[in-house]
Amino acid sequence: MKKTITIEPFDEYMESMAKSVELLNKFKIYGLTMRKRFVSKVIETDPFFASLENIDHLQQFWLGRLRDNNINERLEAVLGKLTQGLADQLEKLKQQ
Repeated sequence: MKKTITIEPFDEYMESMAKSVELLNKFKIYGLTMRKRFVSKVIETDPFFASLENIDHLQQFWLGRLRDNNINERLEAVLGKLTQGLADQLEKLKQQ
């Protein structure tokens, strides 16, 4: 049974935290349930994350310790690319 959680954030910090949790949940829904695979797929999709500093950011994000609006925005763009990639794959399968 799926449950929906709604949060009305107290402040910007809590809003950023809630967004990070929402994004992490979406990555897990797409099958990235292991940190190593998550980091690899994000770097593959957006090379910005390939630096040691940004790899650390991804690992901290995975652990729920990073609340950064800039990182959230980039990860949201990564999710958009992954979603589009899945849609493209489904379309190709339908055409076969």
